[in-house]
Amino acid sequence: MELANIKKIVEKYFDGNTSLEEEKALQKYFAQAHVPEELQAYQPLFQFFETNTDESFNMDTLVLPTTPKKSKLIIMSWFAAAASLVLLVSIYFQQSKPHYSKAEQIAAYMEYKKAMYLLGGEINKGVAQLAVIDTYEQTKNKIIKK
Repeated sequence: MELANIKKIVEKYFDGNTSLEEEKALQKYFAQAHVPEELQAYQPLFQFFETNTDESFNMDTLVLPTTPKKSKLIIMSWFAAAASLVLLVSIYFQQSKPHYSKAEQIAAYMEYKKAMYLLGGEINKGVAQLAVIDTYEQTKNKIIKK
């Protein structure tokens, strides 16, 4: 076959538009020892298809899952029992949380409020520093005149 025809068929092959006869012609062409240098990249692909066409699915090699043995079932039942025990213990301890009195709750709220005021004051100091930096940038831009 001429080189231009092979290039067209290879292009059709990668677009998925070739017929079986054209694919067999490509396999036959690339089975040759001397293939032009620009098409040598495709040679291993078509040689693979040529040599592995006789492979087929063998049902004997298929491994089907087997049912678990009784020892595995016993172990799994112990794990299930342990998991339910852990669940019951965690529910018990979840319900036995200490209950705080109204005075303790108010004291905790006041501490929280005090901490938030302190944090707010520190944030305001940071904002004031940003204003100084903004003034510096404006002055610098006036001097440099961007």
